[in-house]
Amino acid sequence: MMTQAEIVLQKEADPNLRDIYHQMSRLTEQFPPFPSFRFFHRLSVQNPTQSSSLYFSEHRMSVQNLNNFDPFADEDPLGETQDVGSQADYIHIRIQQRNGRKTLTTLQGLPKQYDPKKLIKAFKKEFACNGTLVDDEKMGQVIQLQGDQRNKISTFLVDNGIEKSTIKVHGF
Repeated sequence: MMTQAEIVLQKEADPNLRDIYHQMSRLTEQFPPFPSFRFFHRLSVQNPTQSSSLYFSEHRMSVQNLNNFDPFADEDPLGETQDVGSQADYIHIRIQQRNGRKTLTTLQGLPKQYDPKKLIKAFKKEFACNGTLVDDEKMGQVIQLQGDQRNKISTFLVDNGIEKSTIKVHGF
């Protein structure tokens, strides 16, 4: 339900129009502050000898409009149920540039059922590279391998029973 009250004030144009603004301010005090929107418009002042018009209009919204569905809100704000495709269920394989041609490949988001130390041992043996396990506060346990091992890691994980749809490979 939308109602609109429009009051037109006519006054001789002076350089600052302060008295009109004060009259408009006094009129706004008569209306409750919520849920209304107040708009001040200044129409034409082409010549200081002509009269100018200030329009005051108030649009009121009904409270029913405030309870509408929010399309950008999360479906489950507490995060109790996560879908298979949610961000937390992905395994992320990233590459980081070190100095020169040296690179690091990082692997994060492994499910708890896999032992990261055994995976590092298998990666080091299969890919002929060095690797380490880093505990990060935000990311959790992150596996770091020397060199660009993104494709090798993803095929290794797919061959050992992890679905390809849960693996995201990032990088340049």
